[in-house]
Amino acid sequence: MAASIASLFVITMASADDVGTPDSGDPAPSATSAAIRQYCTNIRDAAAEARISYQMKLLGEMERDVEDRIARLEAERSEFEEWLQRREQLLEQAQETLVSVYAGMRPDAAAMQLAILDPEMAASILGSLRPRIASAILNEMEPQRAADLVLAISGPVETAEAASQ
Repeated sequence: MAASIASLFVITMASADDVGTPDSGDPAPSATSAAIRQYCTNIRDAAAEARISYQMKLLGEMERDVEDRIARLEAERSEFEEWLQRREQLLEQAQETLVSVYAGMRPDAAAMQLAILDPEMAASILGSLRPRIASAILNEMEPQRAADLVLAISGPVETAEAASQ
């Protein structure tokens, strides 16, 4: 507010300066100019404080906005984590069901079905079965497919060739 009054005063005084001409010998322009300088000097601190106060108000509003956004994101994150936990529980239950289904099948039928499944899924199922059942199923598979699944179950194994590179 003080800054706008000061600028209005400066504009008014500047237009008053334009009325007198320096050629007329009128001492008013220099006195007016000195008054303007004095006024600006007097309100400088108040104007700076007003500007800082306004900026602090804006900063506070921005800070509240950021805090609100963080709170919303935290709520969404916790909701997502709950959803993910429920999904993992469902997948685990489905995995347990699949394992029990394959455990109850004849080894030759289980081998045929596991042979056409995704290798990761087949390896996961075989890894969850009791060793006796898994070995009977692997015995019924093609040797290459069985070897691939065994490698997938055992995880990455470093060969001599890979180690030399």
